[in-house]
Amino acid sequence: MESKGKEEESTGAKVCVPQTDLPPDGKPKGDDEQTKPKPRFVPPTLTEVEAYCRERSNRVDSQRFHDFYTAKNWMVGKNKMRDWRAAVRTWERDSERQPAGSLYDRHDPLRSLREYAASGGGS
Repeated sequence: MESKGKEEESTGAKVCVPQTDLPPDGKPKGDDEQTKPKPRFVPPTLTEVEAYCRERSNRVDSQRFHDFYTAKNWMVGKNKMRDWRAAVRTWERDSERQPAGSLYDRHDPLRSLREYAASGGGS
């Protein structure tokens, strides 16, 4: 007698298993969003930031935003930025909470010099 599988020995019936190219989880390759490589972050140009700020009609200084993140190599903490538009929206929300002109004044290296000159400059 020829060697038979366990199913054949116990029931005497043949079991047909269809041949498929599906992985063990049963999902076809390429249909899962996680298998697609995510696009790398590409820093925006100043023109792109300006256009996005105009589109949203916000008070974000696009030049300051672009310079700030360019100086930080488009890093947020220790992580590479993923979505600069989301960062613009965050700056937009922050600017809505602060009075005009005060949001980034604390980062202005010439602020104290201007205040000194406006007060009479020690005369």
